[in-house]
Amino acid sequence: MRKIFIISILYIISSNVTSQEIKILANYSNSGYQKFRSNWGYQVAYDQYTEKQHKYGIGFSQSFYHQYYEYIFASDADGIDYYRKAQAKNSLISTDLHYLFQINSTKNSTTYIGPGLSFNFFHIDEEIEETEYQTTSEVKIYNLNYWDILRPGLGFIIEYEHQVSDMPFFINFSTFPQIIFYTMPNTKGSSTPTFVPLISVNLGLSYRFGNE
Repeated sequence: MRKIFIISILYIISSNVTSQEIKILANYSNSGYQKFRSNWGYQVAYDQYTEKQHKYGIGFSQSFYHQYYEYIFASDADGIDYYRKAQAKNSLISTDLHYLFQINSTKNSTTYIGPGLSFNFFHIDEEIEETEYQTTSEVKIYNLNYWDILRPGLGFIIEYEHQVSDMPFFINFSTFPQIIFYTMPNTKGSSTPTFVPLISVNLGLSYRFGNE
């Protein structure tokens, strides 16, 4: 995944002479899925500007959920409710495609807004302590380790840039609320949600180069 992203960026840069932008950002995400309730990570993105100073591009992000949490799991297999304590070391890898319209511009600042399409890869790595709910049954300890891959998401991006010097460096802030389509509705035996609301906030620096 990382190699594909890097190769794509280098190809786009080498095949264009108009204004371009590279962004390196810190990332915080919060979702409606307990296994990824709050994540910290990073994002790297590339944008290509149009003649009207709108822009389109591709981004790559990786975030991590390393926390302890508890929950009740209702098993469809045996009809028993289980109480679980989970030590999570989960991670989320995402690639997004976006097209942003310039809606406001001053001498040093610009605001953009536009749609974003993401493809998400969820890595679940959790150590579980499990007992039957409201009983004194023996504790079972085991590990969950699997991927839920290529989960598409659709949302809307708002981005703000402010130039910090005479050099083409910008403080970049963006937010990307989206809905991720996680599983098919009414999937038998699945405890995962059908939809996962996810909002990401990014803050960092961007560098613009090429011809305006």
